[in-house]
Amino acid sequence: MLQLPLTPTVDSYEMEFLLDGVPVVFKFDYNERDQMHYISAYDPATPTQNDGSRDAIVAGLPILSGQSLFLTLKLDGLPPGILFALDTQNDDRDAGRGELGARVRLIYVTEAELSDIIDG
Repeated sequence: MLQLPLTPTVDSYEMEFLLDGVPVVFKFDYNERDQMHYISAYDPATPTQNDGSRDAIVAGLPILSGQSLFLTLKLDGLPPGILFALDTQNDDRDAGRGELGARVRLIYVTEAELSDIIDG
């Protein structure tokens, strides 16, 4: 398992990761109105348009505590493991402003670890 090193003090940012050999850029956005964090995933090789946008593998999914973020999505470009949000206080509360990467952490379970769990 890998805990993604996030930046709780920033409302919107991108980070590139190599997960199970798959390079992926995650964009994290906090929405004040919803009081919720959202995640989008991009292939790092995807070109950025003149307006700063680019085509996402998946865009704007809510980060819900205790839930896998991409479990039901089998899309090309996503790593094969499981990414989920973990409330470290065991309250199953979603991350508020400044809490993603602090109280609520994103954990990646590798494909090999999943195989061990299924086989074991």
